[in-house]
Amino acid sequence: MPRIRAFAESGFGWLAFLMAAIYNAVRLLPNGHPYLDPANRGKYGIRHVIAQAANNLKMTRSNIDQIVIFFALLVGFVILVLQFVLLAMGLVLQTAHAAGPTFGGGMFSTPAPDNDIAFILLHTVLGVPGMFGSYASTPFHIAMHGLFQFYSLAMLIVAVIVVLYYVLVIVGETAQTGTPFGKRFNHIWAPIRLVVALGLLVPIANGLNSGQYITLYAAKLGSGLATNGWLLFNESLTNGLGTSDESLVARPSIPDTAAIVKFMALARTCKESYERVLNNQGNTGNVVFTIEPYLVKNPLINQQIPTNSAGFYQTALQFYKNNDIIISFGAADPTGGRMNFNQNTGGIKPYCGEVVIRTNAVTQVGALEVQEGYFNMIMFLWQNPRIADFAEVMAYKKLPNSQGGCTLNTSNADINCTDGVRAPFIDQLIRDMHDQFDATVTDARNNMVAAGGFSVPPEVLVKGWGGAGIWYNSIAQMNGALFSAAFNLPSPNRLPVPMQTISESRRMHDENLGGAEYFAPHQSDGNAIEFEDPNDYLVAEVLYYAFKVWGEDGIYMDSDVTPKNNIILDTLNFLFGTDGLFSMRENKDIHPLAQLVGIGKGIVDSTVRNLFAATIFSVGGGLFEKIPQFAGMGAFLNVASGMLVSLATVGLTVGFILYYVLPFLPFIYFFFAVGTWLKSVFEAMVGVPLWALAHLKIDGHGLPGDMAMSGYFMIFEIFIRPILTVFGLLASIVIFSAMVRVLNEIFPLVTDNLTGFDGTDAGATLFGGTPLEFKRSVIDEFFFTVVYTIVVYMIGTSCFKMIDLVPKSILRWMGSGVQGFADAQGDAKEGLVQYAAMGGMTMSGQLAGTLTQSGRLAGSAVGTVVGNIGPGGGAGSRITGGGGTP
Repeated sequence: MPRIRAFAESGFGWLAFLMAAIYNAVRLLPNGHPYLDPANRGKYGIRHVIAQAANNLKMTRSNIDQIVIFFALLVGFVILVLQFVLLAMGLVLQTAHAAGPTFGGGMFSTPAPDNDIAFILLHTVLGVPGMFGSYASTPFHIAMHGLFQFYSLAMLIVAVIVVLYYVLVIVGETAQTGTPFGKRFNHIWAPIRLVVALGLLVPIANGLNSGQYITLYAAKLGSGLATNGWLLFNESLTNGLGTSDESLVARPSIPDTAAIVKFMALARTCKESYERVLNNQGNTGNVVFTIEPYLVKNPLINQQIPTNSAGFYQTALQFYKNNDIIISFGAADPTGGRMNFNQNTGGIKPYCGEVVIRTNAVTQVGALEVQEGYFNMIMFLWQNPRIADFAEVMAYKKLPNSQGGCTLNTSNADINCTDGVRAPFIDQLIRDMHDQFDATVTDARNNMVAAGGFSVPPEVLVKGWGGAGIWYNSIAQMNGALFSAAFNLPSPNRLPVPMQTISESRRMHDENLGGAEYFAPHQSDGNAIEFEDPNDYLVAEVLYYAFKVWGEDGIYMDSDVTPKNNIILDTLNFLFGTDGLFSMRENKDIHPLAQLVGIGKGIVDSTVRNLFAATIFSVGGGLFEKIPQFAGMGAFLNVASGMLVSLATVGLTVGFILYYVLPFLPFIYFFFAVGTWLKSVFEAMVGVPLWALAHLKIDGHGLPGDMAMSGYFMIFEIFIRPILTVFGLLASIVIFSAMVRVLNEIFPLVTDNLTGFDGTDAGATLFGGTPLEFKRSVIDEFFFTVVYTIVVYMIGTSCFKMIDLVPKSILRWMGSGVQGFADAQGDAKEGLVQYAAMGGMTMSGQLAGTLTQSGRLAGSAVGTVVGNIGPGGGAGSRITGGGGTP
């Protein structure tokens, strides 16, 4: 090592002394020159000898021998330098066609190259073996490498031609000016540029030249730097947004629960009535007849739900193989087969109806807890003492001879065995049960937050910086599953047997009867409805009485919103599913991305409901318009169907953007940014030979000269762009959150000041009113909230553009304005939202049109048949609000 060091530090003294002697032989160095004295060896270098000889060179015909010797030594020196460069590269090459030079580590190395998205993309495009992971080249890549080699050799020939041209130029300028090499020739940098240019063009491995390998390593090391930076960022965070876990989960508003509470009260009344009737008559022998909740499925498989049903939900999921859970309130045959229950699903006769619990998401923690909470709520309602008291009173008052007596579980002034049930009892029960449902959803959400799991998972981190945008779509998945589970309240799947019989009779003979009278056990003409079992009539009387006591609202009151005791807001929320709008500004601790996703989910769900209602109305309209006496009703239903179609078209467009497109924007912008970087790398692979030619300049200062500097910036941009893209992603998320939080604080001031209201009592003094009278109405509140949501959405889309803007423009801080063709082309993402909106509106319009037209045609066909039969044939149809077969 000391000898090598001494050799390197000597400036190649012996070689310089030899060149000085040769130049002296052709009179380029005079006799007695200090470079010819052996005592001065090591005090000067090769470049000093060449520079001194160049000063003494006269470009004349008489000195042709000097010119030839001078350039011969110069070319020899260049070849010597190239040999050292190739030797250094060859030391790290295993074979002539190895993967190329290998270096870089630490912060520049990629931890899992075989799983890294950026490496996978680079290898898929360029296919350099061993460069980006352990992948091998495909035949396509081998052919492309051959094309690169052919291209490099062609540019090398061009470089030789350029060099020969400059030789002629130098000779001409020397002859013209009398100055060796001419006045433009840079004696220091021109030879170095020649070496660099030729070195960049010579293919060294896999058909790629050294300049292209420089590009590949700039991309490889820059990708490693970005990956390590992304991993470092996530080490100390619990989620990719850098905010609290609680802010990532929006708070869903549960639907109106009065319908399911009413159904459960009727089911419990049914149980009480049947048990009193059948046990009193002794129809079951010595066995006590009981109605209990069961899980049922064919062939004749059932499982009774225990009284203490805590933790039974998982058993129910397994019973139904993660499908919707059906709870049948019925009884097994207590007579050993004489009652023939085997015709019923699971061998359980559903005396008191069925309830279905939707299980649309069993893998999301929050959704699973909501569904389990709803299952437990059904069992809680089934066993609730107040509902049991309601059933007791109903059966006691309506069954003959007060079978079974009356003993209440609770003490309440609004219910007793003598006077029955008063309205405050039911109102309070509905409110309390709604609070219980709401607490169930709230607890599920809180447990979901406490469970954590919001951090970027290892399977995403292992994909490197190229996968940094993947996690943000999980916000939509988490919130969408939670909102779907919360909105899907348990709903009746089958009415109690007596009510089912009455409903079927109504559809056949007496559809004009509606409201509370719909479940009366007799026809409108007073004739009794025929029941399969006489005991069903007794129970039907009790259920009819209970239905009327409860109120005339239908059993099926599915709603997407919580009533706000304001008919305008309730109507708007029902039609648009916009309950989340009004809670958006109230829940300012929730991340705006999660809030917008929740709003979009509510709108999508309302759109589906509107499409279904529009189809039903179209069927009714087509049916009634063919029957003369109901033509007006048919026209009304067609108009209502058209209105719902319009709402569904707009709703599906807005909901599609908020729920599906918006959460994808970070990923889409980021993935396109990765693609832009990939395009820049490929551009550089083609452009590097041209960059090498740009070094072939005899004038100018520095290695790049006047023409090659842009190429250096392009290589540096390839290296630095990955981590700048990560910075752009983080900046877009944090700025979006900050702007929305500030907007939430100042928005009341903006809306209040629209009419000059300043929050003082000046208005009260001037106009004799109160400041509240100058506040906007509920309609204005609705539309201001819509505007607020639109502004938040616009903030989000503008912030997400930083993922592109930061790496695209930040090099201007270095005084560089270079851009690759990938940056100069139009932004394909700009039209994404517009295309999504147009596509959503077109798709929803076509879908709604198809459904309604099909429904109308089907209704018209039926109406034509019914109209031809005439009034005596039972023409007409009516959609009742009171119930029917689900």
